[in-house]
Amino acid sequence: MSLSAIDLCALAMVAFIGLPHGAFDGAVYALLPDKGANKGRLYLFLIAYSALAVAIILLWLVAPLASLIGFLAISAFHFGKGDTEGYHGKARLVAIAAHGGLVTIFLPLMHQDQAFAAFAALTFRASDELESLSYLLWLGAIGWGISCLTYGWMSAMNAFYRARFIELILLCLIMATLPILAGFALYFCFIHSRRHFMVLYHSTKYQAPRQLLPLGIGLSCASWLAGGIGLVLLNQYQSFAVSMIQIIFIGLAALTVPHMILVDGLWRPLRKNSPLAR
Repeated sequence: MSLSAIDLCALAMVAFIGLPHGAFDGAVYALLPDKGANKGRLYLFLIAYSALAVAIILLWLVAPLASLIGFLAISAFHFGKGDTEGYHGKARLVAIAAHGGLVTIFLPLMHQDQAFAAFAALTFRASDELESLSYLLWLGAIGWGISCLTYGWMSAMNAFYRARFIELILLCLIMATLPILAGFALYFCFIHSRRHFMVLYHSTKYQAPRQLLPLGIGLSCASWLAGGIGLVLLNQYQSFAVSMIQIIFIGLAALTVPHMILVDGLWRPLRKNSPLAR
């Protein structure tokens, strides 16, 4: 596979704009009750977080296809939850499916050649050996289509859902025309990461100690350094394009699992009744 100038810019955006939204998980942890004031617990959290990330990378090396499918599934849930703050009940489940499938189902199916070239790099196999993944994506597309139709009906009946539904439609149109990596970078950096940063900013502005900003910056720099070292090592055995795709997306997968456990499993439930949750 090869990467165009647009692709390289998109990957750089993901690395330098999108990735830090997870690197500030130390600040999220510090917002949990009785955590921020205890440096020992914070250090243990960082060790456990890093160990889990390494475990995900090792799992990916052992079972790459299953890991990719799992990564797409949990990403759909995580993105969907991030885009539906303030929604409740069954309506939120529908909206999570609609928003979550935008990047994980709609985008790869709209750009199948580009998507499966990247998937082949991530699973260490030829793209024509990924038929099972293709079937799963098309099966997911049926569910995604039903959720979008239901979401459209919800927005027609209730103006509360209308703005986010219109946003979803506009993003579909944009992602259908942009190259796949540019479409992903647009969503990941300027929709998902921006929303996470805004909520985190409004929370930490009042509650978290100032030293957490250097912590987040430090973790971002450490991630960039590790990615750079990995890129240099991989590039000795394969093309630069394949190495870049593997470093960026396997790295994202390694950070997404502990990020989800913290953000979706611990932080959001504590914030759901807070005025800062919106």
